[in-house]
Amino acid sequence: MNFLARKEDVVRLAESLMGNQQNIRNIGIVAHIDHGKCVSGNTRLYLGSGELVEAQQLFNQSAQGKPIKAGEKELVYDISEQNILAMSFDANSRQLTHQKITHAWKLKADKPLIKLTLSTGQIIETTPEHKFYGVDPQARVIQKTAEEIRENEFILAPKFIETDSFSLTELKNALLKKLESDESFLVRLNERNALNLKLEILTYGLERLRIGVGSRLANKSFYGGVYNGHYRLQDFMKTCTILGHEPYSLIETVYARQSLQQEGKSTLELRLPQNEYDFVELAYLLGLVWGDGGKSGRQIRITNEDPEIIQSIQKICMNLFGRKIQVRKYGSKATRMDLSLGLTFVKILATAFDLPLQNKAHSISIPSLIQRSDNPLLKAFLQGYFDTDGTVEKARSAVSISSVSPKMIADVQMALLRFSCMGTLIHSRNTVYISGSNVKEFTEKIGFRLTRKQEKALELVRRAESNRNTDRLPLAGKVLHEIRMKLGVPLNHYSKTQEAVERGLQGMYYNNFRSFIDGTYSFVGNPKIKDPQAWQEVQEIEKTFLDCRTPFVTRIEKTTHESVYDFTD
Repeated sequence: MNFLARKEDVVRLAESLMGNQQNIRNIGIVAHIDHGKCVSGNTRLYLGSGELVEAQQLFNQSAQGKPIKAGEKELVYDISEQNILAMSFDANSRQLTHQKITHAWKLKADKPLIKLTLSTGQIIETTPEHKFYGVDPQARVIQKTAEEIRENEFILAPKFIETDSFSLTELKNALLKKLESDESFLVRLNERNALNLKLEILTYGLERLRIGVGSRLANKSFYGGVYNGHYRLQDFMKTCTILGHEPYSLIETVYARQSLQQEGKSTLELRLPQNEYDFVELAYLLGLVWGDGGKSGRQIRITNEDPEIIQSIQKICMNLFGRKIQVRKYGSKATRMDLSLGLTFVKILATAFDLPLQNKAHSISIPSLIQRSDNPLLKAFLQGYFDTDGTVEKARSAVSISSVSPKMIADVQMALLRFSCMGTLIHSRNTVYISGSNVKEFTEKIGFRLTRKQEKALELVRRAESNRNTDRLPLAGKVLHEIRMKLGVPLNHYSKTQEAVERGLQGMYYNNFRSFIDGTYSFVGNPKIKDPQAWQEVQEIEKTFLDCRTPFVTRIEKTTHESVYDFTD
């Protein structure tokens, strides 16, 4: 729930919006960060790439940049060459955009921070002067510092997060770059690609190439690989760079050895995903592994009883890798599925997709490659994870998912925003609950692949009620009453609850407001409209509340940290 914005844009926007109702449009940021208005190191940031990082982690990555200031109280790096994008608000287009971060700051915290807990369970720790956008009961956008905010006040937040995700080509290259970091990976080319590349290398010069790539292999081993069409991945990537080739399309299979020095028997050779469908199916399989699987010896094993999931795993492993899984059932114990993809797959998941090989349950997170992928891949991963660990709770009227990994469950809550779905995180249970209007967003834009769970979720949609934590709006019913009277729309043109909402006898929730908007729209063009200007007011208010979330502050505390962080453009 923590987003970065450009200081100049925010100030100009606040000045223009706060005094003029007509200018309220698509407000999409919780807060902005500029020098002197910093956040704690554990504050989670949504980058333009879709990647979720903590402020301290992002600063540590920034240490590769150019030092600007280095003192006891202040450390600043120029990171403009790293091309890191952050969420920002463009004052001209009134839309969330991506701004390049040019400087990273680490400052000594000389006073306590303000810790705000929101109704969605998200937590923000920031310096007292850090400014937030909010909205008052008259639908006016206001701005307050963290120390001015009080409990039960509402904060504007984006309903939808759009990211600059990897293209398919970028995803393939990123996958190879991840695998390249492990020296034990090798690749094999098909006969035609192997022959063509060998001829090109012979023309270029074998020894010249070996020296150019800086291979750690002995001459004989390097030459033998060229003639046989198999290479250490690290050498192959550099070879392609020198000769001007795109490496991914040349690779037939990838496999691994325990280490560069171990020249014994290699592990199973596996094909890499080739198209978007392949990557989507792989992402779903990863979601299943993150939920019910993990490393078992030299294999990845998934334990699950559902016949539909077992069938899906069999299909995916055969279609992607040409391998039959081994399904084992021992008495009353849950069914075990060894994916039969060997150590190669284990190492791929650990190296490219951040699968913890030890203490997996407590330390998983959404893989950075999945975070940076486009929505179909993220959706497939979430489907796999919800199919295994997700539950439809009839008593709570909610879809829920739990994890003993705090990072994983926080990642899930943030990832849902890319599908206009807001979950409520209960920290004491490490559980995200999706209810109210968000159940509809979930079932339509993500959903379960598992039929029985999707059917239960759709039943929730049919009887869903508003959720106080995510659907409540800070809009006075009398505002809608005044607009309706200006327009001359009869009360019977709306739902039965409209009168109670207008009189303040019923709280204002997303579904009430949506009903008001729909009823008003159906009246547009009616010659009885008394005040066309009121129609403009409807449009402006709609843009604020239908494009934004309005979580409210449930708790305010003071905390202390040794350092705080800031990222500016």
